[in-house]
Amino acid sequence: MARSQAVLRSRLLKVARIAVQGTLVESYLRCGTPSCGCHRDPALRHGPHTYLKFRDATGRATAIYVPRVHVEAIRRAVDAWKELWQISVALSEGHREAWRTRLRRRTRAATGD
Repeated sequence: MARSQAVLRSRLLKVARIAVQGTLVESYLRCGTPSCGCHRDPALRHGPHTYLKFRDATGRATAIYVPRVHVEAIRRAVDAWKELWQISVALSEGHREAWRTRLRRRTRAATGD
């Protein structure tokens, strides 16, 4: 188990270097030109425009526009966040089981079992 924990910690450090919390959202928008076809036909809306949506430190929903040239890099960063979370959960499970074992031993020692 210690080896798997070490592998998880190593992976955690790698993904933490690029991880960004948030969700990528694509939207299609109408422009400000009333004569443009996007005003008559929703299929002609402009886009996709990509935004990184997240909650800031105060809990407020926030979005950052992501230019097309950066979408794939941001997508990798968001995927790294998901992996960081999964690794953290796996590490926590290991820590919880270790605590369960320790607490059982202490309870047995205290009761004399």
